[in-house]
Amino acid sequence: MKYNRPSAITIKFVSRSFKTFLFGAFIFSAAEFYTQIYNADIQLVYKDTEDNRAILNHCKEIRNGTFKPTFYLPTATLQIIYGAKFDPVPFVPFDRELVKLPDEGEIALDWGPTHKFYTGCNEKKMRILVISHGLTGGSETNYVRHAVLNASRYGFRPVVYHNRGINSELKTMKYHNHGEIDDIKYVLEHIQKNNPEAAIYGMGISMGANTISKYVGETENNCVLKGLVSISNPYNLYESSKNIAKWSKIVYNYSMTQGFIKNLKNNIEALQLNQQIDIQSALKCKTTKEFDEFVTRRLFGYPNVDEYYKSIGCLPKISNIKIPGLFIHSLDDPICE
Repeated sequence: MKYNRPSAITIKFVSRSFKTFLFGAFIFSAAEFYTQIYNADIQLVYKDTEDNRAILNHCKEIRNGTFKPTFYLPTATLQIIYGAKFDPVPFVPFDRELVKLPDEGEIALDWGPTHKFYTGCNEKKMRILVISHGLTGGSETNYVRHAVLNASRYGFRPVVYHNRGINSELKTMKYHNHGEIDDIKYVLEHIQKNNPEAAIYGMGISMGANTISKYVGETENNCVLKGLVSISNPYNLYESSKNIAKWSKIVYNYSMTQGFIKNLKNNIEALQLNQQIDIQSALKCKTTKEFDEFVTRRLFGYPNVDEYYKSIGCLPKISNIKIPGLFIHSLDDPICE
């Protein structure tokens, strides 16, 4: 039988494919090896009480004291990119409730589903988890929907609290201010009034963690919530603003600013009635500080952006919190270091 030697092009293609395969296998193996030997120590800070020790005994992942990242997402940046761009957004059937505020403003509450395991339970007596979202996204975002689904699996009635102008029409010239607690206080009392037999808990993510933590700290013994979970809380917005302004964080800064601009466009009809803000300049912003200069600090009468940042952080109120709280924060958080 006559043997036909492969052409030079075919040999070259096979050779390159094999080299690419080997390179991919090497990267995959290196990532797997890295994650197997890389353990980030979990730093636990808590008051050594019987109740706290009992809680830790029920939290295996925390009790083990180490965090092992997914092997193909070993760094914070990769984890953020995957979560924001590639991780599928789950479908969640929400029931929307619009809450009218005393000044004619409006807040959207998206109530999540009751898990099938709890079908037949008296919903009015089920625990409620109020989830406060981050800077620019609400119940349509990946991380919020995963939080809703997990809360539902554990027997909570989850509800997403939206800031003014997020997923609902802005009814007044007043926009949301992450340093004010009047709106969330009113809405939590509204939920309590309509569900007097239910225990209400709170969970905040990113800026939502700052807002709900500040509410708990300011209301002290009059707080509606029975417990609080804070995730990726910026705590000190002035320091966070200096961190996000670094050149190494330019991608994060720009992305957050585009989220601000998107929300501004959604509410431009109401906001343009306020002559103190500069909408045209805000639409061209490249950084969060620029946007807050043209819009946020002017809306709420702050003399400059730095004073606005210094006033809205929850850190001074943390020591006043009277309910059980779990604060979770990554040491390599690229925004809130």
